[in-house]
Amino acid sequence: LDGAMGTELERQGHDLRHELWSGRVLRDEPAEIGRVHDAYIDAGADVILTASYQIGDDRLLLKRAVSTARAACEPQSRLIAVGGSLGPYGACLADGSEYTGRYDISFKDLVSFYQARVGPLLDAGVDFIAFETIPSLSEAKAIAVAIEKMHWGSALAWVSFTCKDAAHVANGDAFGSCIAAVADLSNVLAVGVNCTAPQHIVSLLEAAKQHTDKPLVAYPNRGNAWNTGAGWTEGVSHGVTADWVEKYIAAGARIVGGCCQTTPEDIRSISTLRDKRRR
Repeated sequence: LDGAMGTELERQGHDLRHELWSGRVLRDEPAEIGRVHDAYIDAGADVILTASYQIGDDRLLLKRAVSTARAACEPQSRLIAVGGSLGPYGACLADGSEYTGRYDISFKDLVSFYQARVGPLLDAGVDFIAFETIPSLSEAKAIAVAIEKMHWGSALAWVSFTCKDAAHVANGDAFGSCIAAVADLSNVLAVGVNCTAPQHIVSLLEAAKQHTDKPLVAYPNRGNAWNTGAGWTEGVSHGVTADWVEKYIAAGARIVGGCCQTTPEDIRSISTLRDKRRR
């Protein structure tokens, strides 16, 4: 899997202090989004995610996210899958509340929120939907209802959660309960964890295996802490190294990449390991 989009844009000098975050760059400078996709593909990614994480129900912008990702894949001689990234409701509030999972919205409206965003991405031709950085059991249940209500046909999704420690998602709910809420859905191809400190990933993957036999996905952040108002602050930073990835694979991960603050260099280290394991 690829790595961070927003923090990679920041690393390249873009100011993302906007409610759309990387979606602002998608709207105003889509070629810059394409450059990040290109960097991850060049680093060896087999899967890239669209720059739609923080976009609400703007159909045109959601579709542009897909077309930009597809354009990056077209010159390639190898198959690259495109996943439609959908962050939690808190991401669209642009106040950091996806890292707490605490916001005022009814369950019915939360289901509708997801339904309104899935359709444009599927219509635009993503290979699957990536529900990511999900912070609570109630939001996992809302995603499950949204999937069941929509006519997905053969369309697929994965659901990954952001966790505050080795056993709990961001708002304190048990990670295992969150996995169980979505894992049995026929349209869910994989479940797992993202935007979580690397040192917690192995324990979380082990917990996920207690609730499903489906493939597991793991894309940790660099290990620093999110502070609302200050952004990413220095913490216990481990990076996404080959040593860590070996541990994730041993714990059951079959899709591995990076989240916030990870870079194409991190993804290159993973793809190098992948290539060695294939020989």
